[in-house]
Amino acid sequence: MIIKYYVARTMKFIFVGMTRFFVMMTLGRTDM
Repeated sequence: MIIKYYVARTMKFIFVGMTRFFVMMTLGRTDM
């Protein structure tokens, strides 16, 4: 289903964003 694919991609995008945000906080203030 197209909707299922869209939801899966959205969840993956959010997961990547959260991971990157967590890494930035762990490393400290990194303005890029």
